Amino acid sequence: MSTPTFPQEIVDIIIDCAWDLQPEFKHWRVNAGAHRVDGQEPFNVFALVSRSWVARARHCAFRDLIFRRKWSFDSRQFGIAFLENPLCTIREHVLRLDFEPAGSRPWGHNLADISYLRSFRNLKSLSLHGLVFEARSWPVESSIFESVLLAILENLDLEDCTFPNVDCLIQLIACATGLRSLRCSVIFLPDGGDKARRVVQSIPQHLTEFSITVEYDPCQKVLEWIYSASMPPRIESLELQAISDESVPIVSGALHVLGPSVVTLSLLLRSYEHDQNPFATAADLSTLRNLQHLVTVCCFLSYGRMDVATHHVSYPRRGY
Repeated sequence: MSTPTFPQEIVDIIIDCAWDLQPEFKHWRVNAGAHRVDGQEPFNVFALVSRSWVARARHCAFRDLIFRRKWSFDSRQFGIAFLENPLCTIREHVLRLDFEPAGSRPWGHNLADISYLRSFRNLKSLSLHGLVFEARSWPVESSIFESVLLAILENLDLEDCTFPNVDCLIQLIACATGLRSLRCSVIFLPDGGDKARRVVQSIPQHLTEFSITVEYDPCQKVLEWIYSASMPPRIESLELQAISDESVPIVSGALHVLGPSVVTLSLLLRSYEHDQNPFATAADLSTLRNLQHLVTVCCFLSYGRMDVATHHVSYPRRGY
């Protein structure tokens, strides 16, 4: 069957609409050792209606890709060979890539194992969940980071991951020079991992969205690294989670430095006392002159959870 002589833009719209109308849409998930893709009926029935439809159909099918389960050494070698094969065109369509281990147990991983990320030349978003990066496999030089985390990467999500030390975590983030959105949630270090030498790294200057769980020491170090830079990024959307009594000074310093550019601010306060959280009196909010949206969540051990949301906050401007 040949496609009528419609402009390619019209054909693309038809394919996009047909894809979006599919019932029970799910991301494509690649399971280790699997011979099929989980989530829905075979897509080739639709993709191969016409040869000219294939490229756009692949764009829809593989723009969101999720790798699941622990990959054995043989599986990784096969995956690398497959992705680097000149006949493989899947990689150019992937815009978002997630690594999600099956189950609650994190799996050991290292940068050498995910070096095949360089194959995804159009990758915009990368999520690493539940991975343990081992010190013995961590590359000494940062060149591998620069080749893996391409400058076009805009979104980086790190959750429930373990890094050898804070330097490795910061080094990984710093090499994503085009980063616009960063989320660090529940980051761990092994015993002795906090004794590494602090290496000065340049800050991603295009960063505008930043979410971090400040309860964890590695995340606090990342927050300090960002707001202590000689030229900190102009962050417009800032989310600070799990603000404990002990982390209030660090949070206050971050708000003082990053405050002038913040438009949307989300705060999750966590206190183990029945009285007022010290954030209310100790935090420096004097620089939040452009704040328009404020969301605060207060968690108390004895009282459960209390939510308060305030929108379109305006501050009076000083003299002229």
